[in-house]
Amino acid sequence: MNFILMKHGYPPAIIRKKERIDNLKALIDADNGNGIPFLALITKDVENSLKTMI
Repeated sequence: MNFILMKHGYPPAIIRKKERIDNLKALIDADNGNGIPFLALITKDVENSLKTMI
């Protein structure tokens, strides 16, 4: 996933340990056909990476 993000000019999505449970829930939802929670989580992590870079 991070390779694809960086290939398109985005920073990597860094998922913190404290977000691990939310990430796993989002992945389970995505496996069951609902990718919105995973997309929201990755979007937030990419935004945080961008803020760190600035």
